[in-house]
Formats: sequence, C-alpha cells, structure tokens
Amino acid sequence: IGDSGPKEEIFREQYAAGDAVKFPVPIKLNKHDQSYLADGDHLFFYEVELYSEEVQPPSDTLTLRFDRMGPNKGLPPEEVPALPVITDANAGSIELTLPEYSDRAEGDHVYWWISKEIPEGEPTLPPEGNAPVTQADQKLPVRKATLEALGDGEAWVVYLLIDKAGNKGVPSLLRKVSITLGALPTALQPPEVPLAKDGLVDRE
Repeated sequence: IGDSGPKEEIFREQYAAGDAVKFPVPIKLNKHDQSYLADGDHLFFYEVELYSEEVQPPSDTLTLRFDRMGPNKGLPPEEVPALPVITDANAGSIELTLPEYSDRAEGDHVYWWISKEIPEGEPTLPPEGNAPVTQADQKLPVRKATLEALGDGEAWVVYLLIDKAGNKGVPSLLRKVSITLGALPTALQPPEVPLAKDGLVDRE
C-alpha cells in the first residue's frame, strides 16, 4: 500500500501443512502498475488466515521508498553563490558552495563543471569533480590547474545532482565567473597626443 492510498491486496494463495518447502514465497511486482506510480513510502505486510477463517495479527511492516524524480523535485537547483574575481592570489583556493535544496537526502551525489562554453543541458565534458552530498553549504573545490587551462575571461559554473536511486536532476542555474591570471602591466607611460606636443590642442 502507498502512503497516499488505501490498503490494497497484491497476493493471495492457499497453502497446506506440507507446503513449507515453498517458503519464502517470491512475489514479483509490476513497477508500472498504477498502484506504484506515486513517489513516496509504500508499506508492505502480510496476514495469515487460518483454515478456520481466523485472521492472525499482521506481520511487521516493510517500508520501501519509490523514487523516480530527480533531486530538488526535478527543478533546476539554484546557481552557486557569487565568486570573487579569480586571480593569481586566490586561484589555488577557489571553492564553490553547493546551495541547500529542499529534498536533500542521504545517498545524493553532486557533479560540477567550470567551462568557457555556456552549457546547454547536461555538460558532455568530464566534470571538474564529484562527491557525495553530506551537508548544507558543502564546499566543492576547483583546481588551480583547471583555471590556468581555461585562461583569462569569463567562465560558467554548473552542477548536477543525482539521488541514491540513480535519478538525475536537471542542471543547475548558471553562475558566471571572471578569471584574470598573470601579472598585470606595470610602469604604464602616459598617453601621447601628436597634435599637442606643445601642450596645447588647436580645435580649429
């Protein structure tokens, strides 16, 4: 039976005293049956009715969670919080922060990417990293070598959640980051205006 529906009988059979070798009895469920389409907890138990039609107390309940929807209720998760401009000074310590989501559960996994290309759908490139989701505001490291390989300019961060059942969520909203690596120009000379060598500009 489901947690949102009434009690439903799924198997009935008669057995005699000599049928002990038939136990335990395997029962195959049709996962496409209407009774099992709703996500959530489904409770299973059995009852024994004696030949005298006396019904024994039900067995202990087995709880199975049916889960077909990806994390964050199938919706795009929030983008990671804003990052500072990435420079030589902080490129070795850049971490993303995984935003909290309402249905975070044990067994969830996160994959994350940083790319110069704006991702469309699930990224096809190897992820920058992956890890079990263990806590709110979890830190996700980005390697300095990855940032150096990307080079200066804009890049995009996206992540993807997968739950214990293997259901994929949809890619997160995108976060744009700026990368500025390498030494900045120094000792800049003042600009020159050829028509003003004497310090004056003739406007006529």
